[in-house]
Amino acid sequence: MFLMFRTMQRMPLSRLLSGSSVVPGSQTFTSGSGNFSVPPFNTLTVEVWGPGGSGEGVSGASFVAGNVGVAASTVSGSGLTTQTANPGGGASAGGTASTGGAAGTATGGNSQNATGTAGTGGGTVINSGFGTGGGASNGGGNVAAPAASSSSGTNGNPGSAPGGGGSGISILSGGTNPEFGGGAGGGGYSKSVYLAGTVALGALLAWAVGAGAASAGTTNASGAGNNGQVKFTWS
Repeated sequence: MFLMFRTMQRMPLSRLLSGSSVVPGSQTFTSGSGNFSVPPFNTLTVEVWGPGGSGEGVSGASFVAGNVGVAASTVSGSGLTTQTANPGGGASAGGTASTGGAAGTATGGNSQNATGTAGTGGGTVINSGFGTGGGASNGGGNVAAPAASSSSGTNGNPGSAPGGGGSGISILSGGTNPEFGGGAGGGGYSKSVYLAGTVALGALLAWAVGAGAASAGTTNASGAGNNGQVKFTWS
C-alpha cells in the first residue's frame, strides 16, 4: 500500500486527471459537422471561424447583391458554453454606390471573441481598395477585386481560407472607366482554452463548420465566400 501511494504521488497531474498520458496533437475541420472525442490533455484549445459572404455581381445589365455565409460555425458540449462564429455578410447591390458586406461576429469563447473584417463598397478608382472582400479575424486575409481590364467584365476573387469574404466583380464601363462591385465581409472568430480536469476525457464536443456564401451574378459572378473552420489543439 505504501509503495502504491508513492507511485501515485510521482504521476503528472495531467495523467491523474485523465487516466492516460498526453500525446500533443491537433485536428482541423473545414466543412461538414461531427463529434470530437476529447483526448488526454493538459491544455485544450478550441478555435472556431465563421464563413465569408460573397461580393457584388452582375446579371444582365444589373448589379446584384452578394450572399451571406450559409450558417455560423459552432462547437458545443455538455457543461460548456457554446462557441459561435457568425458568417460575413454579402455586399449590397448598387454598383459603384454599393456598400461592403458586414463582418461576422463571435460569442462563447472564454479566451477571445473577435469580429472579422467588413468588405469595402464599390467604386471607380483603380488601386483604391474598392470591392475588397474582408478576411476572418485570425484567419484568411483580405482579397482584392480583380483588375478592371475588360468591357465584358471580370469575375470576382473568392475569399481566402478560413472564413474570408469574396471580392466584387470589375468591369470597364464604356470600355474605359473602371467600376468595382462591393466586397463581402469575413467571418468571426471564437477561441476557448481549457485546462486538464475541466473537460472530461472522452467527452464528445459537437462541431459544425459554416459554408461560405455562393457567388452572386450570372453574367459576371462575384467571389464566393470561403468556408469557416473548427480546430482542436491539445498539449
